[in-house]
Amino acid sequence: MKEKYEFGALPVIVAEFDLDAMRRMNPTYGIKPVADVPPVLEDIAVIVDESVLADRVEALIKQTGGKIVTDVRLFDVYRGEHSGLAKSHWPIV
Repeated sequence: MKEKYEFGALPVIVAEFDLDAMRRMNPTYGIKPVADVPPVLEDIAVIVDESVLADRVEALIKQTGGKIVTDVRLFDVYRGEHSGLAKSHWPIV
């Protein structure tokens, strides 16, 4: 096999699997299904009153996004004139 496909000095392992038998197996470890779509990393920015807690915004994003939102992180806070008085600009990923 190694010579037929010209692998050179690289080590080669050849195996044959019975997929029907493997599908019937009941593994004791967890198997996660492969996602139908690739993961997407998006970020959003929100402008909120200073009194709003980050935990509340993160909870609302998770609640609204449902199962498709797996992780929410506030990664910066910007306070400046463009945000308005008593407002913060939060980029969230």
